[in-house]
Amino acid sequence: MLNSLYIKNFRNLEELTIESLGRVNLITGKNNTGKSSVLEAVALWVADGSLPLLSTIIKSRGEFFNSIDNQLSVEEAGVKTLSSIFTNRRVEFSDENAIKIGENPSSFLVYKFKKYGYRDVVDEKDKVHRQIYYYDDDDDDGDELSEQNVLSYNIGIEVSKKGHFSYSQPLSKQMLQAHEVRLHDSPHFHFIPSRNVDESINSTLFDNIILTEKEQHVIDALKIIEPKTQRIAFVQENGNRKAVIKLSDNPEVLPLQSMGDGINRILTIILALVNCEKGYLLIDEFENGLHHTVQEQLWRVIFYLVEKLDIQVFATTHSWDCIEAYENVLNDEEIKTDGKLIRLEHKNDKIRAVAYRKSQLKSATDFGIEVR
Repeated sequence: MLNSLYIKNFRNLEELTIESLGRVNLITGKNNTGKSSVLEAVALWVADGSLPLLSTIIKSRGEFFNSIDNQLSVEEAGVKTLSSIFTNRRVEFSDENAIKIGENPSSFLVYKFKKYGYRDVVDEKDKVHRQIYYYDDDDDDGDELSEQNVLSYNIGIEVSKKGHFSYSQPLSKQMLQAHEVRLHDSPHFHFIPSRNVDESINSTLFDNIILTEKEQHVIDALKIIEPKTQRIAFVQENGNRKAVIKLSDNPEVLPLQSMGDGINRILTIILALVNCEKGYLLIDEFENGLHHTVQEQLWRVIFYLVEKLDIQVFATTHSWDCIEAYENVLNDEEIKTDGKLIRLEHKNDKIRAVAYRKSQLKSATDFGIEVR
């Protein structure tokens, strides 16, 4: 579990420190304060900097630049694409301008632009081998590339975590067109976007927990909106699998989609939650599709399950109703799970985090103090 979080040079987060985190963290703030960027940063940290995941996140933001469509070279398209995740879109090679995500320097995930060149190396049998050679502008080891031994040079990306080198990779067509991953494919975290996910994702997650105790947790959560819920299933229809529901007072099986956005949003959240045991759940715009009257009950289910399944939650919201519902559960004496409300705000042209303990949050909601 992350007890604190430091993010540097990632998107609009030039340098953000969240000094203390809880097991259930609700992040709020005005538009463009970096709420979604925090979720993305946590996902990348958990995934050890996975380039396929990074590609997925970049494409979801509409920042992927195809060399053909944009009339760019492969290198230019790659640099433009990857620079979109760096603050101010800078392409610089020093440690100071690297992206850093983690609790402390010993755990940081680091993305850094690297220069590399190709040179020919002759072995003892006089055979010529082409090697990739990486270097930095600020290298002091006296082994820089020279015009004599460089055939060409380009830009690559280096990824490391916990102080250990992971890989350096030149920007290439293969890397830039790497297969995307679905944000639910990792066993260590699930990322729920602001919109509802594709039903094929939910059907896979349901298959993972069918006929287990976790299936009952899903049914109990759906009863928040429809108390008559007995069972759900995913059935094949026109080549796709669709969620259906069986109610206690109706002999017919009904399409879950017909019952509104709220029950489908709850299904998405709880399926993701029970599928990331000992991991992380990331929810963008928690309240989407949920009437304010059901949010407190859903938070109660989440607080119970994260403790039972050893999960840490990061969620974002714009909604005062969501904050009030969260606060009511957090301050319930029967709830032992800790949580933090974290407000992101602009100050002196930078974004900073203000954390509210549960007693402070109660005072804010009691007196109508703005914390969004």
